[in-house]
Amino acid sequence: MPSAASARPTRCCRWGRSSFWETPPRGPTPGLLSTGNAHSFLRSGNGSDIIFKPGEIRLFSHPTIGPQTGGQRAPLSLSPGFNPLAYGGDRLQLAVRNESENTGVKVVFSHSYWGGNVSYGNTPGSLCHTPFWLPAGSDRGLAFNWNYPVMYQIDWFNLAQTYTSMTPSGPGEIARWVYSDRNPVPVAYAQLVIKGLSEFDYESITWAKDWRSRNWIQSPPFYFGSNLYISENDTIAHTQRVDNPYVMNFGPMSAAEMPKVVGHLGGNAFLGSGSNPFEKVTAAPALELPTAPVAGLAGFSGMRINPGWGDPRQMNSSLSIESVGGNNTSRASYAFSVVKTLAYQSGVTGPGIGNSFMHPMLPRTGIYQYFNNSVSSDPGNRSLPLDNINYNDNKIFCDYWDHVFLLNDALWDDYFVSSLADQTRPGASAARSLNENLDRLVAGGELANSRYRYEAGNRSSAQVKADLQAADGYLKAARHLMVEGMFNVNSTSVAAWQALFAGIRERQLVYRDNSGALRKIDVPSGKRIGLSRFDTEVSDKEMENPAKGVTMPDGAAGWSGVRFLDDAQLRKLAEECVKQVKARGPFLNFAEFVNRRLSNDALGTMGAVQSAIDYDDAKPESGSINYNFKNGSDFMMKAGDLGDHAFSTPEAAAGSRFAGIPGYVIQSDLLKPIANTLSVRDDTFRIRAYGDSLDAAGNVIARAWCEAVVQRMPEYCDTANDATVPAREMSASGVFSDNAALTSTNRLFGRKFVIESFRWLSAPEIQLTPSP
Repeated sequence: MPSAASARPTRCCRWGRSSFWETPPRGPTPGLLSTGNAHSFLRSGNGSDIIFKPGEIRLFSHPTIGPQTGGQRAPLSLSPGFNPLAYGGDRLQLAVRNESENTGVKVVFSHSYWGGNVSYGNTPGSLCHTPFWLPAGSDRGLAFNWNYPVMYQIDWFNLAQTYTSMTPSGPGEIARWVYSDRNPVPVAYAQLVIKGLSEFDYESITWAKDWRSRNWIQSPPFYFGSNLYISENDTIAHTQRVDNPYVMNFGPMSAAEMPKVVGHLGGNAFLGSGSNPFEKVTAAPALELPTAPVAGLAGFSGMRINPGWGDPRQMNSSLSIESVGGNNTSRASYAFSVVKTLAYQSGVTGPGIGNSFMHPMLPRTGIYQYFNNSVSSDPGNRSLPLDNINYNDNKIFCDYWDHVFLLNDALWDDYFVSSLADQTRPGASAARSLNENLDRLVAGGELANSRYRYEAGNRSSAQVKADLQAADGYLKAARHLMVEGMFNVNSTSVAAWQALFAGIRERQLVYRDNSGALRKIDVPSGKRIGLSRFDTEVSDKEMENPAKGVTMPDGAAGWSGVRFLDDAQLRKLAEECVKQVKARGPFLNFAEFVNRRLSNDALGTMGAVQSAIDYDDAKPESGSINYNFKNGSDFMMKAGDLGDHAFSTPEAAAGSRFAGIPGYVIQSDLLKPIANTLSVRDDTFRIRAYGDSLDAAGNVIARAWCEAVVQRMPEYCDTANDATVPAREMSASGVFSDNAALTSTNRLFGRKFVIESFRWLSAPEIQLTPSP
């Protein structure tokens, strides 16, 4: 029973596992069983790193080795490519059969079967497949040998679905061992792959629909293990079925079933699922390891977010540490609780910092939801899997937090990216050290963020460099950087918003060609700006069709994060942004602009910018930014497509199934090039004044008008206080008060204002309102 394990690369989206059940070679040979458990791991054949090209999908197999006797296990290394004779877990010698015995294999999918789910205590997953070695005409009860099932850490069944046959049902329909060849002959397969647009149909099994989802934002595959473990509540099971990024496919090796798996093997494996997958792409970049300093907070959008890890024994003192052999009493296992903790994502969405998609398990009006999702059902008696259930609570899965909301709230008003950094790492486009960048700064040179301008204040160049080179220099960078052309997001001017977006053209996009060299991406004629998901793109081509992607520099068909927008799209985006400002504003801080509103309406599912981008979710509109990801058959998920679920906000699960993939414009794609120039307040003000000269009778004999443009500076009016001293302080109880360290002048007047310009105005420039 060999199995092939698919690759689990850093930037590839096809994580999964395929297993093949095969008959043994000719003559008296051992029956082979491939089994997996929570201790399985993948590694390269010689212990060296496995290196993936950007977005590359690769497949690995364990090598074919001699059988291990008894319960002995041997570590198995990985070899590139698909090997149908390879083994995906432990290979055990179970039995020797002769051709005269007319033996065969019966494979069933079992729920909470004794040899798998309780082997180490607490249930690691609800789905396991179990092979039985049978003589001709017999059923499961007369099996020669049976041992640990292969476990998939993903829910599928409920308690009513005890044994579901994968091979043809009935005692006379077992898959016969074939002795006509020395090589094993496949009889059945199982496959765990990324959810695609296509839905699986099963030849030999009928059951509840496999609910698809917007898995690229609800539970993307690069969060390995996302929502894999559940309790046995039927409603919860359906919720997890929607949430899970993986789909389970299996069947006999028939002409109808085999195409579903053959297209997913080898170096040119498709990303999509099914015998005729929609997504016929072989490369899908998902995350980026930056080769140059990140230019803004939105540049962290691809960073994987993890809600943290805690010792499960602090939440459940009854957890026990089991030996490799496991136990028969179904005690709650510490080892499996740790596995669950690491896999638990607690409401994390795919695109993180700088985005605003909410998880459907959360309520619109809050950032937290308690949901009793932490109980596992474990049979206490291995031989009676459904007659003696113990319910073990590991207290791990009850808390759903809006981690993206909280991170945005913590970052966007307290931090910014100065671009003052060491850039001498391999692959960086501007190989300057931090000291060189500081020299450029104090000399008035251009930084990596060209909109920043040097502000010395009342300090010398040497003092500024000393400030910024100190260990706490990051706390002082803001006092020496001014932004040229700051834009207030509370603006209701469509023209101003359109000009802001048009300025993105100033940002040069780059990609790496097949040799690894950096190349520029040019905005084509007829388009205004270019956007990219990654700082270094995988292609210079725009993806218009998620089914085929684009041709990558290395010839692979893959998804590209490059998008080009025209003037009409920018104008519509500006109009929709103004609508969002009027509906949500005024924004009192930056995080409020980035995040969704905590309100029980449409404003509670996405932030202002994402709502402006996807204004046409309810009715896709030709020409809209993401129209190509919405206009296909079955592209759009509706709340009614979800089946039974326990979502607090099912509307958050509605929308394009491709939301979040490279090429689908998301909020952070827009914020990356402009966020450092945005603000929720103005620091430059236009002040106008006038004066009258009256005669003795009170008549106006002369009138004058003047105008001054003033700018608020980082320094206080009284330089006795340093610019980095906060004006207000917060006590441990959260109460704000004026900082007693400030002088009386600074407490009264605050920061210094300088006059940038002054002029006298003429009467025609002033529109006077007549007196009543």
